Amino acid sequence: LAAIIKILKEAANLKELYLPTCDLSPATESSFEGLGPCQLEVLNMDNARITSPALIAFLKTVPQLRTLSLKGCPVTDACLADMPTTQPLLECLSLEYCQKITDVGLLHMGGLSRLHTLRCPPSVPSGPVLVSIMARAPCLRRLTINLDTHMQPAWIYNLEKYPETLIVH
Repeated sequence: LAAIIKILKEAANLKELYLPTCDLSPATESSFEGLGPCQLEVLNMDNARITSPALIAFLKTVPQLRTLSLKGCPVTDACLADMPTTQPLLECLSLEYCQKITDVGLLHMGGLSRLHTLRCPPSVPSGPVLVSIMARAPCLRRLTINLDTHMQPAWIYNLEKYPETLIVH
């Protein structure tokens, strides 16, 4: 953790950071105090271990993010709640295999006005949430969902009126 914070402080112009499978579980909200806004545009934290409060604090220091991958992270809906304000430039978000994300958290993704790619966790979103996100996120062009038994065929039909790419697994 100390090494990552040191890198972020010393490499102010760093644009991409890959931290897959990194153990950041000792981090707390205060771990990122004093870390000024970074210039990161791409952050990959696939399968990293981090608490939701620490992740929220960390994301506040990277307002320039364009791509964020949290695939397999133990993030919660709370992490997504502030994203429309803390990550206004976010274009691509991967939440695949994030087991703690629910429809409540995904509803916030509609507030990301530049989001064009969203990879959803398994078991969510439900049909009404998908329609809401797509209606509120004007740039959304690529949406990856897992077709689960809770997704009624009628909702897939509702999504077909959006002309861009819908990827269903």
